[in-house]
Amino acid sequence: MKLQALLCQLLMLAACTWIHADEAEIRLLDEEPIRGTLITLDPENLRIRLKDKEVDRPIDKVLQIDFGSVEMPPESLYTLELTDGSVLQAKQVSFDSKVAWVRLADDRSLEMLPSSLKLLFKNRLPAEQIMTIRTSAAQIDTAFLANKDVLHNLEGAAHSFDGSNLQFEWDDETLPVSIDKLAGISFYRPGVSRDVPICLINDVLGNRIWAKSLRTDGSKLIAESTLGFTTTIELKSVKVLDYSLGKVVYLSDLQPASVRETPFFDIVWHYTVDKNLRGDPLSLDGKQYKHGLSLHSRCRLTYSIAGKYKRFVADVGIDDSVGQLGHVTCQVIGDGKILFESEIEGGQPPKKLDLNVKDVRTLVLFVDFGERLDIGDRLNFADAKLVR
Repeated sequence: MKLQALLCQLLMLAACTWIHADEAEIRLLDEEPIRGTLITLDPENLRIRLKDKEVDRPIDKVLQIDFGSVEMPPESLYTLELTDGSVLQAKQVSFDSKVAWVRLADDRSLEMLPSSLKLLFKNRLPAEQIMTIRTSAAQIDTAFLANKDVLHNLEGAAHSFDGSNLQFEWDDETLPVSIDKLAGISFYRPGVSRDVPICLINDVLGNRIWAKSLRTDGSKLIAESTLGFTTTIELKSVKVLDYSLGKVVYLSDLQPASVRETPFFDIVWHYTVDKNLRGDPLSLDGKQYKHGLSLHSRCRLTYSIAGKYKRFVADVGIDDSVGQLGHVTCQVIGDGKILFESEIEGGQPPKKLDLNVKDVRTLVLFVDFGERLDIGDRLNFADAKLVR
């Protein structure tokens, strides 16, 4: 009996360890990323176990939870795109006038309104046929039929699909379309609404689900979609939880309204996005950055931000690739007012900007020549982002 009790205790301990063995990197708005084991997550907070303590962080400060899992999507018959932008890898799909059923590649089942369906296509189609289906702009349901290497389309109304036959109304007649011939369906869905998303769930199977709420329950993540259906995912299958929507926009994801680049001599070094001017990762004081801009003197980038943001945050410095070289004058200007101005030279630690841009409509990044002609003038606005 004692041996049995000991075994039970060991099994319980192993189970608890497995439940919370999901180490993740958490990227936050106002502090450096932290890495630890996710203990709990709910709509308000998350709790992380570090080496020697547990810490809480409010969800509204979380940008991303990255579990570092490698995406390994299994073979699935269909890709299904929903009206809220979610993308599912499915083994089976069926629908009628009242409900749609989806069985995912890991055998999870989802039930949703048929109005949630936007696009369905077989994954084994040639790439050009998939592109044809995905770019269909018909303002009516469209069924795509494959005949060897030729793709035909019927425009009408998709009434139901039982997984074997599509009942499709075409030319005032309802026709059964066999699964063997069916390549895909484009559903006409004008004016479909969705709830406001707070997170994009990316899992290792290639599914992307927009969620309006989510929480953990032991080793599982329970998510409610912006389209109203609920799904439960094993935490070990989650790749990334992206909370950045609406909180942060990286400047490198925006197109400048105007660009003015004036070389000191004859060679123009065009600004680069998410890499330095040599095409390598952005680097300041030994730290590499995934996001940001690299500008060579003299360069003026103007962005229209329409008063939508409160803060502009960035690490600013001369890229490590030029060592001690480089000397520039840097300005950040909001609606004609200088928000930041400094001389910056190579070999210095980066300057950390956190500027008030509330109600600012036009934001300008300006890098001017310094004291050393333009030699090594490779200035990075690393991790440059606008925060709402």
